[in-house]
Amino acid sequence: MEDIKALRKKIDEIDAQLVKAFTDRIAVCEEIGKIKKEKGMPIVDEAREAEIIEAFKGKLSERDFGYVKSLYKRIFTLCEACQK
Repeated sequence: MEDIKALRKKIDEIDAQLVKAFTDRIAVCEEIGKIKKEKGMPIVDEAREAEIIEAFKGKLSERDFGYVKSLYKRIFTLCEACQK
């Protein structure tokens, strides 16, 4: 069984990947926000958000889906803020 230090090292590596992916996502969302402003489109696209969450539904356990859904709701809120 791995010790806690080794597991925490794995978490640190995963966290670095998450931060990189999230900051990349924010940069893309800022570009989308510019386009939405130019075209007079609303920032929030509930249909798109539902589509993203629904895509995870059959791929995850019920428990994991609940966590991912909660995570993405927060991600959507943060991305909407960066588009304003």
